[in-house]
Amino acid sequence: MDVKTTMISKCTTFLALIILSLPLSFSASAQGNQLPIILELFTAESCPYCPQADALMAEYTKLPRVIGYSCHVARTHSDLSFAHDFCSRRQEYYQRTIGFKGRYTPQMVVNGVVEVTGYRQDKITAAAKKSLKHMGKIKIREASSDLFVLDMPAAVSADYMLVVVQIAKPKAASKRFSAGGNRTYHNLATQFSDTMKWQGERGPLHMRMGKEQGGKGFIVLAQKISTGKIVAAGQYNF
Repeated sequence: MDVKTTMISKCTTFLALIILSLPLSFSASAQGNQLPIILELFTAESCPYCPQADALMAEYTKLPRVIGYSCHVARTHSDLSFAHDFCSRRQEYYQRTIGFKGRYTPQMVVNGVVEVTGYRQDKITAAAKKSLKHMGKIKIREASSDLFVLDMPAAVSADYMLVVVQIAKPKAASKRFSAGGNRTYHNLATQFSDTMKWQGERGPLHMRMGKEQGGKGFIVLAQKISTGKIVAAGQYNF
C-alpha cells in the first residue's frame, strides 16, 4: 500500500469515527436527522501541499453528513484555469470573521467558524467536533426544472445570508499540476451567490437555479453574516 492510499484510508477511518461520536439530532423536533458537517477548502493548482488536501477532501465528501466544496484561488498566473474571484472574496470574509492572520492554501474552514490547514486530519476532525452545535439541515426538493424549494429549519432570529455554491462533476487537473496524471478535483465551486437573506424562520423558501452543463448540483448554507457561523446546510445533486 503506497503512502497516498494509506493516508486516504486513515482519513476515512478517522473522520468516520468522529462522525459516529457526534450528536445525531439538531433538536427534539429534528426527528433524528443527522447534523451536517461543512468543509470549505481553499486550494490552488500550483500549491505544492494542495494535492494532499484535495485527496482528503474527495474522501471526506463521500462520507454521510459531510457537505463540502473546493474553492480555487489564484496564487500565480498558472492558477487561472480554475480560480474564481468569489473564492478570494470568500476567504477574505473568513479572515475578517474568524480573525486569522493570513490567507494561504490549502486552508480549510470548518462549519464557518474554525480554520485549519487543509491536510491536517487531526485538526479538521477536532474542529468538526468542537463547532458542531445548533446546526440544522436544509431539505431541498425540485419543484420544476429551474425552481427549488428549501425547507428551512428554525434558528435563533438573526441576520443570515443564504450562500449558494454550484459544484461541478469531477474535473482533472491540468497536465502541469496533475501529480502523475491522476489528480482530480471533486465538488469544485463554479458559481457562488450570497445575496439571499433569511431571518431564521422555519418554513419553505423558493429559489430559482439553472442547471449548468457539467454541474453536479449545489450546496446551500445559512450563515450568520456577522460571525460566519453556519446554522443550517443542505446539498442537492442533479
